[in-house]
Amino acid sequence: MSLDDDVVNAIKMIENGIYIWVLDKDKKPCGWLDMTQDELSGFVREHFTTEEKDSFTIGKRQSLKEALNKMIKCGVNQLAVTDEEGEFVGEISIDDIIQKS
Repeated sequence: MSLDDDVVNAIKMIENGIYIWVLDKDKKPCGWLDMTQDELSGFVREHFTTEEKDSFTIGKRQSLKEALNKMIKCGVNQLAVTDEEGEFVGEISIDDIIQKS
């Protein structure tokens, strides 16, 4: 999902999710869109939430323990996973970590 995508298309892209990652033009995570917001319309850039990237991203080579520690420290239950260049490659949730344990 990019900043210039239409919110209606974002809603169609997810089925049961609450959040959807927002990527910049270089495919790097820049925030997320909370699909529970009232009156979503217009463009993603008008509604997305952003924080310091370190609070919601983790490198794909980092361990599950590091991911869990970051989730606890930042008070989130999922992180965007990035490659060496910082591009989005997926996500990891607390449920993923529990299933791997």
